[in-house]
Amino acid sequence: VSHAVKTPPYAAETGKRTRAYSPGFGRVLRKNSYPAWFLWFALAKSMVKVLLGTVRRDPWYRRCGAEQVRGYLAGWRAK
Repeated sequence: VSHAVKTPPYAAETGKRTRAYSPGFGRVLRKNSYPAWFLWFALAKSMVKVLLGTVRRDPWYRRCGAEQVRGYLAGWRAK
Protein backbone atom coordinates (compact mmCIF):
# COMPACT_ATOMS: atom_id res chain seq x y z
CA VAL A 1 0.00 0.00 0.00
CA SER A 2 1.43 3.32 -0.99
CA HIS A 3 0.37 6.62 0.55
CA ALA A 4 1.00 10.01 -0.99
CA VAL A 5 1.09 11.69 2.43
CA LYS A 6 4.24 10.98 4.41
CA THR A 7 4.09 11.21 8.18
CA PRO A 8 7.07 11.26 10.50
CA PRO A 9 7.78 7.90 12.16
CA TYR A 10 6.84 9.10 15.66
CA ALA A 11 3.66 10.94 14.70
CA ALA A 12 0.34 9.98 16.28
CA GLU A 13 -1.05 9.25 12.81
CA THR A 14 1.57 6.54 12.33
CA GLY A 15 0.40 4.73 15.46
CA LYS A 16 -3.20 5.00 14.35
CA ARG A 17 -2.30 3.62 10.94
CA THR A 18 -0.49 0.69 12.55
CA ARG A 19 -3.57 -0.17 14.60
CA ALA A 20 -5.79 0.15 11.56
CA TYR A 21 -3.74 -1.81 9.01
CA SER A 22 -2.35 -4.64 11.16
CA PRO A 23 -5.62 -6.59 11.52
CA GLY A 24 -6.23 -6.19 7.81
CA PHE A 25 -2.83 -7.65 7.02
CA GLY A 26 -3.51 -10.69 9.20
CA ARG A 27 -6.93 -11.13 7.65
CA VAL A 28 -5.56 -10.94 4.11
CA LEU A 29 -2.98 -13.59 4.94
CA ARG A 30 -5.67 -15.98 6.12
CA LYS A 31 -8.21 -15.12 3.43
CA ASN A 32 -5.67 -15.77 0.68
CA SER A 33 -4.49 -19.03 2.29
CA TYR A 34 -0.95 -17.93 3.00
CA PRO A 35 0.92 -20.65 4.90
CA ALA A 36 1.04 -20.33 8.67
CA TRP A 37 4.82 -19.96 8.55
CA PHE A 38 4.36 -16.63 6.74
CA LEU A 39 2.24 -15.34 9.62
CA TRP A 40 4.86 -16.57 12.09
CA PHE A 41 7.57 -14.82 10.06
CA ALA A 42 5.64 -11.54 10.18
CA LEU A 43 5.06 -12.00 13.91
CA ALA A 44 8.75 -12.70 14.47
CA LYS A 45 9.70 -9.47 12.67
CA SER A 46 7.30 -7.53 14.87
CA MET A 47 8.61 -9.23 18.00
CA VAL A 48 12.14 -8.19 17.00
CA LYS A 49 10.78 -4.65 16.83
CA VAL A 50 9.43 -5.04 20.38
CA LEU A 51 12.79 -6.39 21.56
CA LEU A 52 14.74 -3.58 19.87
CA GLY A 53 12.39 -1.01 21.35
CA THR A 54 13.02 -2.49 24.79
CA VAL A 55 16.81 -2.54 24.33
CA ARG A 56 16.87 0.98 22.92
CA ARG A 57 14.46 2.18 25.62
CA ASP A 58 12.18 3.50 22.93
CA PRO A 59 8.60 3.01 24.13
CA TRP A 60 7.04 4.20 20.87
CA TYR A 61 8.97 1.66 18.78
CA ARG A 62 8.14 -1.11 21.25
CA ARG A 63 4.45 -0.17 21.29
CA CYS A 64 4.31 -0.10 17.50
CA GLY A 65 5.70 -3.64 17.30
CA ALA A 66 3.28 -4.85 19.97
CA GLU A 67 0.34 -3.31 18.07
CA GLN A 68 1.46 -5.14 14.94
CA VAL A 69 1.56 -8.46 16.78
CA ARG A 70 -1.91 -7.91 18.25
CA GLY A 71 -3.33 -6.78 14.94
CA TYR A 72 -1.87 -9.62 12.88
CA LEU A 73 -3.23 -12.22 15.31
CA ALA A 74 -6.65 -10.54 15.54
CA GLY A 75 -6.90 -10.38 11.75
CA TRP A 76 -5.79 -13.99 11.34
CA ARG A 77 -8.41 -15.17 13.86
CA ALA A 78 -11.23 -13.14 12.27
CA LYS A 79 -13.56 -15.17 10.10
